[in-house]
Amino acid sequence: MLSTRTLRYAAALTVLLAVPIVVRGTIDAVVVGTIGTDGGSPWWLPRFGTVGRTVATYGLLVSLVTYLVTPLLVFALGYRFGRDRAPGSTG
Repeated sequence: MLSTRTLRYAAALTVLLAVPIVVRGTIDAVVVGTIGTDGGSPWWLPRFGTVGRTVATYGLLVSLVTYLVTPLLVFALGYRFGRDRAPGSTG
């Protein structure tokens, strides 16, 4: 029978794996949809110099989350889950 702790780990893993997909899709839609051909952007979207630099900065941030932060968090979650499930663990 599945415990509540196991279900929480599974839910956290699902959320961690879904975050990069949602963030990438949202950033693509927001940046491409709001920065028009005239280079204008809404007041709430921070700009970093030129339009190209802004798009590159957001792309870098999304890649950082996708390829560095998320795998580290998934690894840490798996490590903790393994330690909790190991025989003789005190957690």
